[in-house]
Amino acid sequence: MTFEPEEVRKLADSLRLRAQSQHKQSRMVVAILVLVVVFAFSVFFFAPRITGFINTPASSVSNDNTVLVEYYQYVGRNEFSRMIAVLAVRVTITVTLLFFIQILWSLYRYYTHLAVYYTSRADCLFLIICHLYKDDGLPGVSDLVTLFSPSFEFGKATSPTDAAIDLARTLVELKKSSAH
Repeated sequence: MTFEPEEVRKLADSLRLRAQSQHKQSRMVVAILVLVVVFAFSVFFFAPRITGFINTPASSVSNDNTVLVEYYQYVGRNEFSRMIAVLAVRVTITVTLLFFIQILWSLYRYYTHLAVYYTSRADCLFLIICHLYKDDGLPGVSDLVTLFSPSFEFGKATSPTDAAIDLARTLVELKKSSAH
């Protein structure tokens, strides 16, 4: 099987363009996430206005104290229903916000993983082009592809430190196996 360096370079460039596209989409998801959070906090803050319970002072037009007394008695009787309505709006907003954050965070992780996947494949192709006909002790093509390809899982996220340690272990194991 022969490799045409120009074709491999075109393929690597195509993969890099895909990675850039995925990075743009992940940034768009982050922007949407920020907008959702800002909107939710503003609705959370204005929950009393949304529910129709606005604490407005009594009209100062009347000098009759009976109007003020009736107003404050009305407010006192309806305070519990006001608290329940405001609490219901705030709890609903919080639960909905958590739901949207979970969905948007999953989308962000997906696009980021895809961008890393495409970038790693492009890096692997460039490494193959540079060291294809040289005898410099690099592993074979299939080992390079495996080495540079990240795992594409959506379980618990691994930290960059863990990924670097795993990469170092893989390199040491490949070096040991090629020495024997």
